[in-house]
Order: sequence, then structure tokens, then C-alpha cells
Amino acid sequence: MLHFIEDPFLLQSFYIFLGLVVLSLPALFFRKANSSSLTYFETYKASLKSWWWTAPLILIGLSLPRPFNEILISLLSIWSLKTFFQMVGVFHHFKYVWTIYVCSFFLAYTAFQGWNELYNLVPMFSFVILCLLPILEDNSKHKVQVLSLVFIGFIFYGWCLNHVIFILNLPKGAICFLYLYSLSELCLALTSGFSLRFGKVKLFPNITGRIRLEGLAFSFVTIGTLSWFWKNSLPYGGTLFWALSFLSIFIFSIFGELVVSWMRRDLGLKNMGIFILGRGDILSRVSKVLFVFPSFYYFYLLYTQVGGL
Repeated sequence: MLHFIEDPFLLQSFYIFLGLVVLSLPALFFRKANSSSLTYFETYKASLKSWWWTAPLILIGLSLPRPFNEILISLLSIWSLKTFFQMVGVFHHFKYVWTIYVCSFFLAYTAFQGWNELYNLVPMFSFVILCLLPILEDNSKHKVQVLSLVFIGFIFYGWCLNHVIFILNLPKGAICFLYLYSLSELCLALTSGFSLRFGKVKLFPNITGRIRLEGLAFSFVTIGTLSWFWKNSLPYGGTLFWALSFLSIFIFSIFGELVVSWMRRDLGLKNMGIFILGRGDILSRVSKVLFVFPSFYYFYLLYTQVGGL
């Protein structure tokens, strides 16, 4: 039997997780009578339907015993890195790419062992190795650009993403993952939907038109309310910890969307937007929660050391 069925808190989160999909359905009616918005909402409708397939896959992954879920996270990190390297055109620099793959696997291992200090030293060691490669090759042509893009990918899809392993090893770690992942996705979906339907004030017009003041206000209230009902299932049920976890979702999910948007625009790449199973790239799925996982984890450590115990 899958262990989430035996865990009452995780089972409760499972119902909340599925409930969030249902609660997001009213956003389908936030339509405007122009072709661009209709195209967006048809895509959004298809995306919502696809989540009925992805939700069980996530729960099955969480039900796996250690170290299989950690291995899955590590492979997801490598897959994301590979997609990023192909996207920015550095995939053919094999020495740099494979250096990052090895460092990413080592990151996953240190997270599995709970070695926090070593985990945070790995980016420094990997940067030194990357700087050493042009010297060993005796070649300086375009190496600054290659090193910069490879290292950015490593920080995003290696260091940030592998924090999921730390979170899964926390008390009620699987619940925390569901909480962060589902509410972050819903936050971005509601922000985009409400912004396109009712939004007037564009906050970042040269980066994205899907994040507007009205959409941010709507998602702030909605996600704050939903996260409040979830707070007793988190490792700490107090108001302060709820506030920290809610802010990590709201602030850093929006921040991740903005960062990925400006990077895609700068590189002249198409923004895949919301995810549809089988139609988007992996970066469209993980980029929006990249900064949520590490921020929540370090908020947890801060709360534990200063205000929790």
C-alpha cells in the first residue's frame, strides 16, 4: 500500500491538492473578447485538464521509498539542465556540460545525506573547475559566455532544484512539497488569468504582460487564504511559520516567472507559458518553483533555530 494512504496528514494534503485543481476552474470564465486572450484561455483550459494526469504521477513519486524519490529528483535536475543547455546553445561544449552533470549528481547525494554545509560549497568548487577547463584546453575563445550560461543553469536547475531533496527529508516533507508545488502553480495561474481579464496596471511591460497589479492582489488574497487552511499540516502550525511559507510561495514563484521571462526574451527564445502535458518543455514546469524550494527550506531552518524551538 502506498504510504501516503497510511499518513492522515498526507492524505489530507492529497485532498487539498486535488481540491486546488477544482478551485482553479472558475478562472476559465475570465475571458475577454479578443483572439489573443481566447487563445490563452483555451491553452489554460487544456493545462488544467492535464493536471488530472500529473497529480497522480506526483503522488506516486512521493510514495516511493528512499532513495528512489531522491534519484527521481536528481534525474529531473539533469533533464532540466540538458534542456537548458540545448536552449541556450552550449550543449555541444561537452566538458562543461558533463562537469555540471557530475556536480549536480553530487549535490543530490549531499542533500540525501543532509550535508548542508557541503551542499552550499559545491557551487564554489564547480565554478573553480569550470574556470580551470579553458586553461587545460589552452583556449579562451567564447569561454566567458559558455561558462556564464553553464553556471547559471547549474545554479537554477542543479542547486535550487535539488533543495527538493532537503524538503522531502523534513518532518512532513511530502506534505511540504505538495503545499509548495501546488500553491505556487496556482498562484501563477491565477495571477496570469486575473491579470489578462481585469488587469490594467502593467508592472513589467518589457518583460511580461501576464503579471499586473490587479492579478497580484487577487492571487495574494486567494493563495494566502488557501495556505491558511493548510497551515496545520505543515511542520509548524504557528502563524509566523505560515506567514514565512506563504511569502516564500507568493514572492518567489512570481520572482521565478519574471527571471525566466527576461532570460527567454534576452536570448530571443519563445516563452512556453503554462504547462500542458506533452506539449511544453520541462523548464516551463520547474522554473516557476525554482526559488520557492530553497526559500522555504531556509525559512524553515531560520524558524527552527531562532523562533521555533
